[in-house]
Amino acid sequence: GSWRKGTGQGYTHVYSANEAITTPVALAGAQDMDAAISAAHQALPAWRKAAPEFRAGVMNRLATMIEERTENLAQLQTFETGFPISGARQLIGLMTGWTRYYAGFCDKIEGGSLTNQPEGRYLISREPYGVVAILLTWNMPMSSVCMKAMAALAAGNTVVIKVPEMAPFAMQLIGELFEQAGFPAGVVNVLVAGPEGGEALTSDPRIGKISFTGGTGTAAKVMNAASQNITPTLFELGGKSACMIFDDADLDAAVPFACMFPYAATGQACIVPSRMLVHEGIYDEVVARVT
Repeated sequence: GSWRKGTGQGYTHVYSANEAITTPVALAGAQDMDAAISAAHQALPAWRKAAPEFRAGVMNRLATMIEERTENLAQLQTFETGFPISGARQLIGLMTGWTRYYAGFCDKIEGGSLTNQPEGRYLISREPYGVVAILLTWNMPMSSVCMKAMAALAAGNTVVIKVPEMAPFAMQLIGELFEQAGFPAGVVNVLVAGPEGGEALTSDPRIGKISFTGGTGTAAKVMNAASQNITPTLFELGGKSACMIFDDADLDAAVPFACMFPYAATGQACIVPSRMLVHEGIYDEVVARVT
């Protein structure tokens, strides 16, 4: 419920376009992570019991506020990572869409029963994990948080969000918007952190689930930390998409797409088709066109 300076190591942010130093960034350390997790635990009972209409209301307000800050957020995304401004603007629509989508789930998370069992009746109750740790990717953190945190919040979890040190600015504004939208103190905690903060977060036994997007090397460390407490994990790692071109494809459309899209965001996105799988009947023509 308050803003504080990080107690961890400092980080010097560099602008990707010209490698100029922009500003020092105070990172969150283990002490800050402990405080955030404690705050999330304290906020959990009231948030999980909050009326679905209340949770949906603050989430929809957040979506509107993100929409209103489209240009500001897009420029911050570009400033911190060198992401093309045209693509950064497109991300905002995805962010508001995901936020409103999960807001619609708040009053639809229901239990059930199995009544046709010979031993009796079984009741099914869906309950939140508790405090969910969310580790964001550096290339598109503000859109990533709308995919991850909104689902967790809709289900009644509180969240501790680790923002990568390479991209600290847009998510700090998103943190302000969470607050202004009416999320109670402690429900959402946003911390810019490096390895020290990440290790403190993923190894804490009070964490109910971990969601991580990034490379396989870091994922192995996260999994090792989680294994000490048998904490459930959800990973999206370094898979590379394939562009599949069949023999009935419109090559005038398919080939330019297959050639250009892999370089979107300078290739630093998990959805870019960096491989091509081409039907053998049109292979030679596609290779000639690509060349």
